[in-house]
Amino acid sequence: MLLRLAAGAVKPEPDEASRLDREAEDEKAVIKRTGTKILVGLSGGPRSYQAMRFAAPVARLPGATMVVVSVVPEDDASRRTSRLQRRAVLTKEESQHAFETFAAEERLPDCHPQLIVPPSPVESIREELRRGYDLVFLGAGRRRMVANRILTAVLEQGRADAVVLSGESFPRTFNRILVPTAGGFAARGAAELAVLYAKTVGAQIDVLHIVETLAVENTLQENVRAIGARVVTGLATLGEQHGVRVESHVKVSRSAGRAVLAAAQENQADLIVLGAIPRLLGRRMFLGNTVEFVLHHAACAVALFIPAARRAGTA
Repeated sequence: MLLRLAAGAVKPEPDEASRLDREAEDEKAVIKRTGTKILVGLSGGPRSYQAMRFAAPVARLPGATMVVVSVVPEDDASRRTSRLQRRAVLTKEESQHAFETFAAEERLPDCHPQLIVPPSPVESIREELRRGYDLVFLGAGRRRMVANRILTAVLEQGRADAVVLSGESFPRTFNRILVPTAGGFAARGAAELAVLYAKTVGAQIDVLHIVETLAVENTLQENVRAIGARVVTGLATLGEQHGVRVESHVKVSRSAGRAVLAAAQENQADLIVLGAIPRLLGRRMFLGNTVEFVLHHAACAVALFIPAARRAGTA
């Protein structure tokens, strides 16, 4: 059948054509679409709760498994003096209650809690990562993300993609998502993540490409705009294949970061999803000028998709 289609002898029915399109997209997908192994770090703060909810659509993919890890203190004294968090961490009972509430709300097919009582939380996370996860979801404060010890452990391990959610307050669900893109591997992963989430909750996506005037000569701007238009059109097509409404935008600006924030305000976005390929500078990460500007100045929540080091060279 496929050989005949390839030869042009038979035109596929609409349903068959849609299926073939989805299979083609799955083959080039950044986020694994079957048998995905997901790890979520639960710390007790609102960011980690939201990261857990943000992971749920991926956990609904065929054959996906999700493990929610909560590092709990050995006793009250260690809870008060936890070095992992500035605030008190969750007790065993609080962690169990948080997971049971989440499980009742989301009803995921294969989701399990794991409580860790360690001398070193980061070492326990490192040990868990050796089990071979595809995606790790974390919540992190904007100013402490670049020094987040668990995120650093994930990046150093280099085999799992990371999704980091940051913000000061969150709606129950995100309804308008902005996805800035330059067309790279990390940006593609960010777009796929946004589409999977939007498909589940019925959100709308705005895909944005910025042509920076300071980086492009005037004579080349039209060509760069045309390339950007192809990039956002491709991502809009990805959304359409999943039944998600996607609006495409190409804008010219002297500052990509400021243009992203302006677009977020204009479109009333409650979430910005960005791809990022960080560099570790000692104990600090550098996420790139645009990503760090958006992360520190956005009025809404920000999610970063960070591909594993073993795959980042694809970007």
